[in-house]
Amino acid sequence: MKQIMDLHTHTSFCNHAYSSLKENMDYSHEIGLKVLGWSEHGYGMPGTTVRPMFFNFRVIQDYYKDVRILKGMEANIFNYQGDIFEEEVLGKMDYVIASLHKNTIKPGTIEENTNAVMKAMDNPRVNILGHIHDGTFPLDYKTIVQKAADKNIAIEVNNSSFIEKTFRKDSKKNIQEILNWAKTYKTKIIMNSDAHIHYEIGNVDLSIEQAAKNDFPEELIINNSIGKLEKLLEMKVL
Repeated sequence: MKQIMDLHTHTSFCNHAYSSLKENMDYSHEIGLKVLGWSEHGYGMPGTTVRPMFFNFRVIQDYYKDVRILKGMEANIFNYQGDIFEEEVLGKMDYVIASLHKNTIKPGTIEENTNAVMKAMDNPRVNILGHIHDGTFPLDYKTIVQKAADKNIAIEVNNSSFIEKTFRKDSKKNIQEILNWAKTYKTKIIMNSDAHIHYEIGNVDLSIEQAAKNDFPEELIINNSIGKLEKLLEMKVL
């Protein structure tokens, strides 16, 4: 499967990544990506971005060389009611990844964590659920994956979760359950790098490996089709 997009990437704006936006764009062009999504951590995560940054995205061009640049956010679900800290700026984004991070919300019971994600999916700005296979936050995957299908929300298969040094728990085991439910409910998935340095952009080899292990149908994978991405985001991309 040809990787033509990567929608989960970070820059040095977030204070724990190591490449500039320019470096990310240059590398995306170098490897032949058609779409680069810049999904910086929302400012609800301590020690990362600042609010004004997201109000000035208009200065960033839509194309860099031949790469389409989408301006997004990895937004923070910050309570068990599914509220998103950065609600005020979500409407300015091309897309939104909603994620649970333990420095913005304390891991709760499976019921509390699941309710947080389920309620977040009611926000019409949310397009992707980020790394829900991280066992730090136990979840009812069946319930979440079924609702994601109903809401036209994609489940992310996060490549950085499968590396040897990952801090995320049980992702390889959990992603197989998620993919099984995604096949049942015809839920779309999207493979992203979660790159925090430019040379990891577009690298989803470990995600592809997990999908292959599951014999996951290619028609439910967004990565190989601009048309599928446009249906997910409900916007013209190219």
